[in-house]
Amino acid sequence: MFSCSGNENKKTTNQLPIKKEYTDSASLNSGIKEPTYVVTTIDTTSDPKANRLIRLYFKIQITSGSSEKAIFENQFFKEFPSDFESYRNLYGYIDGEPMPLYDKMEHVMLFYKLTSIDKKILYNKYFDIAENGIWEADNIQDFVIGERLKTDTKEICDILSKRTDDEIKNILHFVYDGPHPDDPGAMEHYQQGLDSVQNIDKRIAGLMGVTYEDLLREMDGHGH
Repeated sequence: MFSCSGNENKKTTNQLPIKKEYTDSASLNSGIKEPTYVVTTIDTTSDPKANRLIRLYFKIQITSGSSEKAIFENQFFKEFPSDFESYRNLYGYIDGEPMPLYDKMEHVMLFYKLTSIDKKILYNKYFDIAENGIWEADNIQDFVIGERLKTDTKEICDILSKRTDDEIKNILHFVYDGPHPDDPGAMEHYQQGLDSVQNIDKRIAGLMGVTYEDLLREMDGHGH
């Protein structure tokens, strides 16, 4: 997943008490539990926004209460980048240097698991990022939307259909771009998505076909 290697971003270490637990001690014999806090370390960067995302991700992982977790998920969603340039400046690899969250691909995967975020809002934020996205061989890649086109087809099509043809083609170009769009596995992945979309929205299916043909013609670029 992280195909580029280089100097790691300078990090500092902070400590945060993560949850209350109870020690095993002789006092348990009398039914009394002695509380103690488990402390862990969190790597942080010099970038304030990156630090907020790191801490919110951590809070989501350790929070069990649904209402409290929903608060953290909403905060994480708001902090998550809203356009490709901002996304790349946090999670990408630019001019031989890893960006502050280059090694935090788990943030990107969490983005799609935010159950407290309405799917229409979530997908639209992804599409805003993908519209001007340029594939790179690391974190800058399709977030799993290719799979959602197969498994959540109607929802995806309903949202995409509100956009112009050019916007849809730009989004799909980012979704299906990669090192080898002519690879049998990549083509099967695309065809499965296309088969699902054809049953829902002929316009989007047609734009998928045009976009994939363009990708096949571009195979002299970025490692193709």
